[in-house]
Amino acid sequence: MDYEEIIKLCFKEVRETLHFLNNDDKSEKLGVGKSGDQTYKIDKLAENAIIDVIKDNIPDCYIISEEAGNLGKESNEITVLIDPIDGSTNAIHNIPVFSSTILIAKGKKFSETISTGVYDLNNDEIFLSSENKIPTLNEKQINVSSTETLDSAIISINPRALNNLKKNSNISHLLNEIRYPRCFGSAALEIAYVANGRLDGFIDTTNTLRLFDCLPSIYSVINSGGFIHLFNSDIKDVDIRSGSRIGVIATCNDILGKQILSFLS
Repeated sequence: MDYEEIIKLCFKEVRETLHFLNNDDKSEKLGVGKSGDQTYKIDKLAENAIIDVIKDNIPDCYIISEEAGNLGKESNEITVLIDPIDGSTNAIHNIPVFSSTILIAKGKKFSETISTGVYDLNNDEIFLSSENKIPTLNEKQINVSSTETLDSAIISINPRALNNLKKNSNISHLLNEIRYPRCFGSAALEIAYVANGRLDGFIDTTNTLRLFDCLPSIYSVINSGGFIHLFNSDIKDVDIRSGSRIGVIATCNDILGKQILSFLS
């Protein structure tokens, strides 16, 4: 089974479903999703489009999605993680930085991942990564940047980490060393940008990232030759069905990653 083709079909359906959605419609509130966050119409429409394709093509799977929660039998071997819209706040405020994400694994562990996809809806860019393949962006192979020093790096950092500045001056010192600190509001895209060299790194020290927000892009960074560090577990051992939250450093190489860790240790 070609899982990359299934992921691309999912994103095609999302694009066609949301194409005619106007600004008022996409921000319509539909209650609270299973993840505990506000669900907007754009979230639910994108989710329905993806789940329909997954059910048609991988009927015997276990789905974990932001709005719908867990679907299917736990005994099913294939696991599918879905974040229909990562960056919903951006989407409903017409900030053109949000994405859809999918991860497909043959089991419950991140190490059993088969394929992942991240779709930048505004730029019609699809990041794909599969086992034993070089990751691609719109079918062209990608790789991380070669930046090795913080004073020349473009790094995205979760601004909630700044809430701890008074308690942790190390973060303040780290920010002073980064040449170009950034934050875009979609962790999935920001980590994907590390995989293709647009960013040199991504930092989230808050341990609040949901697995479907970040694991698809993390897989791309790893397969592009980048460096990944989790603050509360080993990436290979992450139980993708657990619903846990994580913090992560994703960089273009271990040289840059270890420089960041030296400030946070």
